[in-house]
Amino acid sequence: MPSDQRHSPRVARDCPLSLTRRRGAPVSGHTEDVGPDGARVIVERPLGIDEEVAFVLVLDGLRLDGRARVVRQQSPSCYALRFEALDPRASDALLTAATAG
Repeated sequence: MPSDQRHSPRVARDCPLSLTRRRGAPVSGHTEDVGPDGARVIVERPLGIDEEVAFVLVLDGLRLDGRARVVRQQSPSCYALRFEALDPRASDALLTAATAG
């Protein structure tokens, strides 16, 4: 199985999102789907494949943050992110959202 293939459930959710890169202003956007291991996001500016970003997203009123890696570009403004560092609260909230569908 390719390393960028999904290993956990996802659910269609439109959550506000902000990405912080190593340099430059934060990038705003929103999720199209989200799960405990990653998300598909729509953003205002281009991202680099394999770029690591810090993220903040709001899911059901909870502010969740962590680190993610851009694994692929699906259209000019749509990217797949793989979450790489989440605290247990964020991980639990994302798993609950994905399995409650």
